[in-house]
Amino acid sequence: MLIKLIKHDIKSSYRDLFPLYMGLLLFAVIAAISVNPEREWLSVVTILPFFALFIATTVILTLTIIKLFTNRLFSKEGYLTFTLPVTTLETFLSKIMTAVLWTLLTFLVYILATSLFAGIWIALNWNNVQYVLNEYRSIWINIPWNTIIPEVIRLISISLPQVLVSFVYSSALMLITVVFVNTSYVTSKKLAIGIIVYLVLNFIFNNLYSNILTDWFVYKDNYGFEINWFMYLVDLLYFGLISVGLITLAVWLNDHKLELE
Repeated sequence: MLIKLIKHDIKSSYRDLFPLYMGLLLFAVIAAISVNPEREWLSVVTILPFFALFIATTVILTLTIIKLFTNRLFSKEGYLTFTLPVTTLETFLSKIMTAVLWTLLTFLVYILATSLFAGIWIALNWNNVQYVLNEYRSIWINIPWNTIIPEVIRLISISLPQVLVSFVYSSALMLITVVFVNTSYVTSKKLAIGIIVYLVLNFIFNNLYSNILTDWFVYKDNYGFEINWFMYLVDLLYFGLISVGLITLAVWLNDHKLELE
């Protein structure tokens, strides 16, 4: 049933983001073709919308996630949601997983659009790129690419669980905030109180982490890094347990203190 809920949530929200994804990829190609020092006006006309789409996509992603936790749960639509033959936990988990999926997909689109822009621009301006590389040949030769590339790939693979947990944590924090402002504890100024609650909780959890725990990522010489695996696991457990606690509290508040208008 959880899979069906996630599919339904995706269907209800993909129209907000997919046009922006397509726009980003399209403008990545247009901007890469147009950016040229000899045509400054055309470069500005095409590059500005490209970067504006990054900002717009981030804003729309945030609004889509907020709408997922508000309209889908605590508007008129919420009455239907809570009459479905599923538990509150399944309902909340579907929203969190959908939010995580959209966030992850958005970051992948950002990477793809940037790579597409860079790849096409380099291919079209290869002579200029070669000239710059030759000018700074001494610097490029001294960079240990055979070390950097595998290290970057390793770092990305190691960071992926951390990224996913951070997405879950952010979504759980959004969930508990939305649920709280729709309980009997809050009767007015829900938006202002919701923003304050979100910021305060996020500040407390992150500040507590930074004051008690140390970073799991440590730089070392020669473009490398080391992983403090103990702190890596502590970091995962810390934000993982906080997420579980926030979701559990959200379920309890929803089942005992819910006040739909």
